[in-house]
Amino acid sequence: MGPWPPLVATASAVLGVAQLVHTQVVPFASAGDYLIEAAYMLYLASAIPGVLTIRRLNPKWGLPGNIGTALYALAHALIAIPVSMTLLLTNQPPPQLSMLFLPGLALWLAGAALMGIAMFRQNQPILGIALPAALPLAMLLGAAGPLVEAALWVTLSTSGDHRR
Repeated sequence: MGPWPPLVATASAVLGVAQLVHTQVVPFASAGDYLIEAAYMLYLASAIPGVLTIRRLNPKWGLPGNIGTALYALAHALIAIPVSMTLLLTNQPPPQLSMLFLPGLALWLAGAALMGIAMFRQNQPILGIALPAALPLAMLLGAAGPLVEAALWVTLSTSGDHRR
């Protein structure tokens, strides 16, 4: 399978735990602030090859899975831009970059929904529900939200054809 899906799960878990034990301040004022932003950046960046790995392990996804994978990867890339700038600047990114969150979140939801359809078609209904539900649930849970994404990525890491 490769290192990507477990790395995504680990980065998301670190982000979730760090947010539960430390409230981030921007501009950064402590090591905890850096840890949170670095974990978020690592999560977003590793999710791009991570989702491509998951797609490769699920060859029967078809067109919905292909489109969903592309949208999901693009979403993470878009959101990674302002997050990486926040990490580099230790402060809020320019407003023009912060505007990338909205299309990024929309693409994330659309991609996850299409991958969920692909999972239903592959007879994996739990992941068919979990994929499109993970982001809204993570947003609802606030600081603990990344733990939802971590659980999703652990589950994704164990799905598909791992004999390849």
